[in-house]
Amino acid sequence: MTLKEAIDVRHSRRSYTPKRLSGQVIHTLTNIIDEANREHLHIQLITEGEKAFSSLLKTYGLFSGVHTYLAMVGPKDDPQAQQLLGYYGELLILTASQHGLSSCWVGATFDQGNTRADIAPGEQLYCLITLGYAKDHTSLGEKLALSMKGRPHTAEQIMEYRGTGPAPQWFMDGIRAVLKAPSARNRLPVHFTLKHGIVTAACIPNGGYEYIDLGIALLHFEIGADYIFYPLRTRHSNK
Repeated sequence: MTLKEAIDVRHSRRSYTPKRLSGQVIHTLTNIIDEANREHLHIQLITEGEKAFSSLLKTYGLFSGVHTYLAMVGPKDDPQAQQLLGYYGELLILTASQHGLSSCWVGATFDQGNTRADIAPGEQLYCLITLGYAKDHTSLGEKLALSMKGRPHTAEQIMEYRGTGPAPQWFMDGIRAVLKAPSARNRLPVHFTLKHGIVTAACIPNGGYEYIDLGIALLHFEIGADYIFYPLRTRHSNK
């Protein structure tokens, strides 16, 4: 499965089986984490993390069976770090999808006091990403989360082409990949502009997660359009 195919396969899931990640999968994810952390991030793979999701008061019953997650830690109040966390977090999610895993970005519905993340002075835990093998059936919590999703976005809402004639195919392929990107509250607060062959991207305020959402969208655009953003140099392949 390519990363482009993983974009179509990936769906947020919140209910998991007890099956644990294999050593091979952990090794693959750890390599990406090591790469990301060279960008002054502090992403951590937690494999015994049940306590972070054991409180119904904190999770509102939206999650069950969570035992493994990624702690998305980086420099405090740093928009560039948040963007990188979104970018690499989504790369980890799509890579996990290639190995048959399901996942979910989690901004607040977990017990932060019971996470096992190592947070150094000057760092911040921005969010978690649950990982695991989803149950065959959709749980009540997952159905509730799906019911809260808004209307699908359109290409026209998130793009602008400043040129003559129709927008080039590669740009539209990137936009279609962005439309499939997850975002906080499903708001997709991003906007892409193509002018003179150069793509620029910006985010719109979205309750504090907009830079993470932008990083996620940048990765989706890169995969869909085979376009590399500076300074986020991709080190992965669509193959």
